[in-house]
Amino acid sequence: MASLSDLSIGLAVGAGCGFLVATTTGFSWDGPRAASPSSVPTASPAHGAHGEGPRMLDASTKAPELAVTVTPDAASGWNVRLDVRHFRFAPEHAGGIHRAGEGHAHLFVDGRKRARLYGPWFHLPSQPLEAGTLIEVALYSNDHRALHHQGRPLRASVTLEARP
Repeated sequence: MASLSDLSIGLAVGAGCGFLVATTTGFSWDGPRAASPSSVPTASPAHGAHGEGPRMLDASTKAPELAVTVTPDAASGWNVRLDVRHFRFAPEHAGGIHRAGEGHAHLFVDGRKRARLYGPWFHLPSQPLEAGTLIEVALYSNDHRALHHQGRPLRASVTLEARP
C-alpha cells in the first residue's frame, strides 16, 4: 500500500505536469485563447502557409526562377505548366527542414490557395474559372515558408483569357 507521503508526492508531480501542459498548449478553464494576429495562419502567395514569415534566401544563393503558363485543356478545364530553374520539387521532404533549391509550389486562383504542387503540371477544372481569373504560383520551402529573394517573393502569375 502507498503511504500518505507517496500519495502527496504523486499529486504534486501530477499537478505540476498538468500545469506545464496547460500553459504550453494554451488551455484555459474559461475557453480557448484568442489567437494573436501574428499567429493566425495565412495562405497568401507572399507568406508562409503556417503563419510564419517568408524564407529569405541569402544573396549567395542562386535564386530559383519560375514562369507559369495556363492553356485550355482539350477535354475540359485548364492545364497549368510551371517552368522552374535552380529549383527541384521535393515532395519527399515536405514539412521537413529547409534545403536550398528545393520545395514545392502553391497554386492560387484569384488570391485563394487551391492546391499544393509537387511537379511542373497541374489540371484545373473549368468551373468556376472564366476569362479574367488570376492564376498565381509561388515557390515554397520544405518548411512551408514562401521563398523570397532580395526581398521579393518567388512567384509568377497569368490572367486567363477567353477559351478559343
